[in-house]
Amino acid sequence: MTVAGTALDWLRPDAAASSGDLQHRLRSLIQEGRLVAGMELPSERLMAERLRVARGTVRTALARLQEEGLI
Repeated sequence: MTVAGTALDWLRPDAAASSGDLQHRLRSLIQEGRLVAGMELPSERLMAERLRVARGTVRTALARLQEEGLI
């Protein structure tokens, strides 16, 4: 997934506090068509820094979405 600058708006510290929160937020963005096939997600490191969560939190959320076939 390549994300334009404005598409990074969802990366706010209040957007996700846990891997489940982040997973839910990303799933919603995909279902709403705001994140689409062929787009590049920001790196785990960037997401973790922007959301002020551990990188493992991001990794877990992304792994779960991958298991669901969404990314």
